[in-house]
Amino acid sequence: MEQLKDMIAKLNPEQFRAVMHSERNNLLIFAGAGSGKTRVLTLRIAWLLANGLCLPEEILACTFTRKSAAELRERVEKMVGKEKASKIRIGTMHSICSTMMTKKKATLLDEEGRKDVLIKLFKKEVEAKNPGKDPKWILSDIGNAISSFKNKTTLPSEARESGAWYADEYTRYTDHLVAIESMDFDDLIFNVVNTLKDPAHELYLKHKIHAKTKYVFVDEYQDTNLVQSEFIKLMSGGAKLCVVGDDDQSIYGWRGAEVSLIQEHARQNPDTMVIELNKNYRSWGTLVRAAHCIVNRVSSRAKTGQAESNKTTINGHGGDLVTVQRCSNGSVEASWIADQIKLGMDAGKHYNTNAILVRTNKQKDLLRLELDAHGIPHMDSEESLYTRQEVVDTLDKVRHDLSNSIIASTDDAYIVLQWAVKSIGFDMTVDCEQVRALSSLVDVAKARNESIHDFLTALHYDMLEEPVVVSDKVLISTVHGAKGLEFDTVFIAGLEDGIFPSKQSLRDKQGWLMDEERRLMYVAMTRAMERLVITYCDKREVNGVIENMVPSMFLSDLHPSTLDVPEPILIEIEIKEDMSVHSVSEQVLNFIPQEGKKVFHKEKGNGLLMKIRGIFADVRFSARTETVLLSSIMEEQTVVVDMVISANSDIVVVA
Repeated sequence: MEQLKDMIAKLNPEQFRAVMHSERNNLLIFAGAGSGKTRVLTLRIAWLLANGLCLPEEILACTFTRKSAAELRERVEKMVGKEKASKIRIGTMHSICSTMMTKKKATLLDEEGRKDVLIKLFKKEVEAKNPGKDPKWILSDIGNAISSFKNKTTLPSEARESGAWYADEYTRYTDHLVAIESMDFDDLIFNVVNTLKDPAHELYLKHKIHAKTKYVFVDEYQDTNLVQSEFIKLMSGGAKLCVVGDDDQSIYGWRGAEVSLIQEHARQNPDTMVIELNKNYRSWGTLVRAAHCIVNRVSSRAKTGQAESNKTTINGHGGDLVTVQRCSNGSVEASWIADQIKLGMDAGKHYNTNAILVRTNKQKDLLRLELDAHGIPHMDSEESLYTRQEVVDTLDKVRHDLSNSIIASTDDAYIVLQWAVKSIGFDMTVDCEQVRALSSLVDVAKARNESIHDFLTALHYDMLEEPVVVSDKVLISTVHGAKGLEFDTVFIAGLEDGIFPSKQSLRDKQGWLMDEERRLMYVAMTRAMERLVITYCDKREVNGVIENMVPSMFLSDLHPSTLDVPEPILIEIEIKEDMSVHSVSEQVLNFIPQEGKKVFHKEKGNGLLMKIRGIFADVRFSARTETVLLSSIMEEQTVVVDMVISANSDIVVVA
C-alpha cells in the first residue's frame, strides 16, 4: 500500500485526477502520445483493489492487441500480485468474446479458410459476369463488404432491406457458415453482440455479466468500430466505464474504426468526466512541436489542450532538431540510413534503439538489402514468435503427433510443448535466439495453464500472447506495426507524395483519408524519444520504373524552427536497361530559384519568391505570404512537358 501511495504521489495533476477519480461519473481519458497512459490505467486498477472498491474478478479490461494486453497484465501483476492479477479479465475484445462463446463446436476460419469459402460460393458466378477479368479483386470486395456489414452491426436481413451492395452475397455467406458450423474472425464479436442483445438472454446478461462486473476499462478507444462499441455498452451495463484513447492516434479507419466514437463519447454520455493527459514524457520538446505541426491540421480533433514535452531541456532548448535529408534515390536513402545507424553504434548506442518506419511493406526490401550490406542486424515488425521457424517446427510436431502416447497421456499444453522441444533435439542449455524463442513458447503455455487443444485453438484464432524476445536488432516496420513502441532514434523513410501521404488520400475529396494520413504521420513522429530523421528522394524505383517523386506535403507543414536540413545527397541513379524514367518536367531541369523571382505553385497559383530558407521558400501570393517547399514551386508560366529518358543512351527525348 505504501508503494502505491508513493507512486500516486509522483503523478502530475491530470494523472492524479484520473487515478483517484470518484465513483460518481464514468471516465474518458484523452491520453496523448507518451503521456503515461498504461501507468495511469495500472495505478487506477491497483487503487480500486487496494481500497476494497471491487474484487479482482469484477474488473474487465479490454485492449486491442495481444501485446497491449500482455503489457497491462504484467504491470498490474507487479502492483497487486500474481494471484489477484490472474483473476482480472484482461484481454483483447476478440479473446474475451472467444471465452464467452457457448457454441464451442463451431470452427473458426482463419483468413485462408475464409477465402476458400468465398471462392467456393462466388468464384464461378463472378467469372461468368466478368469474363476475362481476374476474379480475386471482386472476391476481395465481397469479403470486405461482408466484414464491413458485421463491423457496423448490420444483419443480413437489414442489408437486404436497405438494398446494400453485396447484401445477397452476405446472406449466402452467412447461411453457408451456419450450415458448416463455422465462424470467421469478425463473428467472434458480432455473434456475441447479437446474442446479448436478444431478449431471450436478458437474464444471462443481467445476472452473469452485469452483476459480476463493477469496472470496465477500454484502452485505445479511438480504434473501436461500431460493433466493438456496442459490445462495450452491453458488457458495462451498470458498471463504471473508463475509456482511454487519443483521437490524434486513430489510424485504423481503413478497417472500420470510427474516430467519431471517442470524439463524441462525452456528448453521448453526459455523466462522463473528461480528463486530458497532455504532457509527453517520451519525446523532446522539439519533436513534440514538430509532430503537432502535422496533427494540428487534422480537420476534426476532440482535445482542447496543446500537448507539451515534460522532458528536461538540453542546453536550454528542447532537444535535437528534426533532420530532413534529401537523397537522390532509394538506394542512396537506404545506404545513408545504414551509415547513420553505424555512426550511432560508434557512439555507444545499441542497434535496438533504432527503428526505420515506412508507409508500405514494399519499401522494406531495399532497406533490408542495405542493412545486410552494412552488416547491421535487423528484424521486421511483422515477425511473430509463432512464425519463427523453430516454433513452427515444434507446433507442427505436436499437431502431427497428437496420437503419440506421451501426448495422449496428458492434456497439459506446458508438458506437451516441453516434450516436443526435447524430441526435436534442441539443446535448451545453449543461450541463443532460437532457444530463447522456444523458452518463450513454453512459458506462454505454462502461464495459460490450459489443454494442448485449447492452446492450439488460441493460436489458430491469433489470440496467444506475444512475448517480447529481446534482441539487439534494428526494427524495420510499417507505421501501423510500430504503434505503441518507442525508440531513441526513429527514421521515417520515403516521405514523398503518393507514398506518405498515400495516393488514395491525395485523391480523396472528402478529406477523411488525408486526416488519417496526418494522424499516421503523427504516430510515426512520436515514436522517437531523442532523435527523429525524415528522408525523401528525388527518384524512386516503382515496379521497375524510375519515378520522379514530389516531396511530401507534410514537409511544408513542419515549422522551419524545428528542422535541421543538411546538404542533399545527390548521387545519380543507375538506369538499368529494363527501366525508364517517367514524368520529368522541364522546370525541374531548368528552374533555378532566386529571391525576387516570379514563381508558380500548383495549389496556390502565382506569387513572388521573397526568401529561400533551406528546403523552404517564403512566397507572397495574392492573399498573403506563405511558407512552401522550395521544390514545389516553378518559374511562373513555365510549360511543363513530359520526357522519357532512354535506357540505352544519354539522349533526353521531349514528348
